Amino acid sequence: MAGATGMTNTRKQSNALTRMAALAAMAMLMSGCTLFTWGSNGFGQLGTGDTTPSSNPGETAPGSFGETWQSINAGWKHTCGIKTDSTAWCWGNNGSGQLGNNSTINSSVPVQEHSASTWIMIVAGTDYTCGIKTDSTAWCWGDNNSGRLGTGGGATTVPTQEASGSTWSTIDAQWQHTCGVRLDATLWCWGRNADRQLAVGSGSAVPVQEETAGLWIDVTVGADHSCGVRANAEPWCWGTNSSGQLGINGSFFIERNPPEAVHTDLPWTEIGAGTRHNCGLKANREIWCFGRGLYGQLGDGGGTVRRVPVREATRSFWNAVSAGMQRHACGIRTDDTAWCWGYGFWGGLGTGNTANSDSPVQEQSRSSWSSISAGYDHTCGIKLDGTAWCWGTNDVGQLGTGNTVRSLTAAPVTGGATPPRWIAVSAGGAHTCRLGEDFTIWCAGNNANGQLGLGSDAAAHTVFTRLSSGTAWKNVSAGDTHTCAVASDNTLWCWGNNADGQLGTNNTVSTNTPIQVGTDTHWVTVAAGGTHTCAITATGTMYCWGSNSSGKLGNGTIVASLAPSQVSGGDAWVRVATGANNTCALRATGSAACWGQNVTGAVGAGTTGGNALVPVDVDTTLTFTAIDVGSEHGCAISTTKTLHCWGDNFRGQLGIGASPLVSNRPVQVG
Repeated sequence: MAGATGMTNTRKQSNALTRMAALAAMAMLMSGCTLFTWGSNGFGQLGTGDTTPSSNPGETAPGSFGETWQSINAGWKHTCGIKTDSTAWCWGNNGSGQLGNNSTINSSVPVQEHSASTWIMIVAGTDYTCGIKTDSTAWCWGDNNSGRLGTGGGATTVPTQEASGSTWSTIDAQWQHTCGVRLDATLWCWGRNADRQLAVGSGSAVPVQEETAGLWIDVTVGADHSCGVRANAEPWCWGTNSSGQLGINGSFFIERNPPEAVHTDLPWTEIGAGTRHNCGLKANREIWCFGRGLYGQLGDGGGTVRRVPVREATRSFWNAVSAGMQRHACGIRTDDTAWCWGYGFWGGLGTGNTANSDSPVQEQSRSSWSSISAGYDHTCGIKLDGTAWCWGTNDVGQLGTGNTVRSLTAAPVTGGATPPRWIAVSAGGAHTCRLGEDFTIWCAGNNANGQLGLGSDAAAHTVFTRLSSGTAWKNVSAGDTHTCAVASDNTLWCWGNNADGQLGTNNTVSTNTPIQVGTDTHWVTVAAGGTHTCAITATGTMYCWGSNSSGKLGNGTIVASLAPSQVSGGDAWVRVATGANNTCALRATGSAACWGQNVTGAVGAGTTGGNALVPVDVDTTLTFTAIDVGSEHGCAISTTKTLHCWGDNFRGQLGIGASPLVSNRPVQVG
């Protein structure tokens, strides 16, 4: 993000939020606008009167304690700031005249720039400096290699006005090129252009307008690339993309010109460039980063390259997660907002478009939600007001909106109580079921296998229709082509497709009305998967039944079971989630275990390949409160409310960026 830490002036200082200057010196404005610095100090860039490095914040400029500052900007080996009287001062390396005091002598204390003017912003580059005076004119000084000063002349040790004599709102400098936005909102750059970082065809020693002639509110420059935010709040980047720093479409390119929109949702207010990465500020005050993150500079905990923006991890806390039945996942953050990621072609992400996203994107309505469930290519959720909404594919009416029209954003469902107030929702393969606060179950969508439980297996239903049974229900789970639920008397019932024994009735006869699983009356929760089902009793014992080709029943075999078969690993299970080829569950201790297919590391235990026929522990350093399973991936929320996913990431369904394509251990979602 363009802007220096702790800045109090009303005009934004255009510089990187996390830029390479931080490696040389750190500066911070404490309360009362006193300036403190720490870090490397070989050229006096801390301004403390010596060249001794410091790992602790120390006040600058001995002999001038008590002076107050309104902004600060750290360059490579020098630092500049503006005092509250609007005068500009610099200190540190001055070999190229970058301190602007008409000399080339280093200074370990602040020295005023030569013109003694008043300023509204100042930015320190590698060995040059630029700023904007209070009359909105732009001035630069120091080394002029590649024409980075924009003056059309040579190097200078005093502030020299850029050649056009125009008025400016913001400016940024870093390596060998400079960009700024004029008061008329046009964007201009000058200096080195070997990687098209000027957004024009050739380099220039004077300001040249970027080729699209768009309107801009912010600009920032990296080593060999540039980014900016347009007046419509769209972030754009151009130049080299060797480390994904353009964030454009998930691919690496040598160079891009003219500017191209960053692969992200709107709106953004600021963006700042580091050497090969960027961070931006969205209108909701969230920070998102992309590009080279091998040293953790993206703040996502991943230590890798992110070719599209990812939300910095330290602010991501979650209440709920649904891994989806196939290629996308969704979750609810602690601020009650809903976010989705992964495959978006059918609109299952709810963003108003069909773009995929390998990091979480907020559903378009930006509402407050209490629960969410991701199906095959559709998603449903319940808002805090108790209303139910769905989005995504709707070819058989699984959204329950009264039609079969796909919806790219959250659409209100039809059918059910009036006013509709719901407490739970479960999205299956091509059908959805909801639980009302009156303990009734209502379903919509595909009914070819009787999975709606309506007493027929003919037509699909485009509106939610009440289950034929008059039983009061505690919870419901929609699988691929079958459904199961626990009744208020703790009996367990299933209906729909039973070709693999997933109904647990000791046969393979399908049914379009609820049929009881055994005679036990101590069931607590149930999870219907693709072709198998698992449930937990009041004593914490878990049973699974149905297909077992990959060992997903967890009983140590690959033999299918037509009736409940106890899962290995003892009792004390409290939550269970079933996917297409896997099962995961939580123990009362908060530890997680998974079993079944592990080709893509979906078991999450640090191995890849083969099958796990019994439960194996996921990351033993974490404890969890919620867990869910997709086709070949899983997600869980830790006791500290951070979100972690593992397994297949081919469609970005782990929410951690485009790479790695597979993770056999939980990775924190940004």
